[in-house]
Amino acid sequence: MIGRAARAALQRTLPHVDARAVWAEARHRHRDVTRDRPAALGVLGQLLEWDLALHDALRQAGVGPDDIGRAVTDLNWAISRPGIVGGFAASRLLGGARLTHVRRVIDALFATLFVRPFARTTLPSIDTVAFDVTRCPIAEYFAAHGVPELTPHAGCTLDYRMAEAWSVTLERTRTIAAGDALCDFRFVPLSRGLSRGQSP
Repeated sequence: MIGRAARAALQRTLPHVDARAVWAEARHRHRDVTRDRPAALGVLGQLLEWDLALHDALRQAGVGPDDIGRAVTDLNWAISRPGIVGGFAASRLLGGARLTHVRRVIDALFATLFVRPFARTTLPSIDTVAFDVTRCPIAEYFAAHGVPELTPHAGCTLDYRMAEAWSVTLERTRTIAAGDALCDFRFVPLSRGLSRGQSP
């Protein structure tokens, strides 16, 4: 499945690149990447390994860092989008306001995907879904492999796509990837975010 998603993402994002050749090289490099697999992260850890292998294959093919970042973002969104959208649709069957659904799906993600060593502090709020992530193993993984610049593409950018899929706005001012102590997540109703001059 990931091979098909990766080739499709490459063809969409980098049509000038030979997607089959790049993915073949990524598969070759993946064997070396798995030697220090972050077992605690489970499925997410496996996706990070493929991100790293794809990064290395694209770099070898002469692709620049911005295009590599876009390819990694598109691959990760292609893999995660069905669960993100499907989880939200399932939550709506239970009734409640939009932010209630957002809260349910976020809680489910931290119970199943963003497990320890992720650390999250949930903040009390009536009109937002507010929490801080105080430890991000995604940032740690890519920093340990010498490519910290991959973290925003593999993780942070997807948070905004997720918010857009849920028709809410993500307001965020700090990220661990940018060197801050935490990532502040504030999911707010779409109309409120737009009133502050932010795009959905």
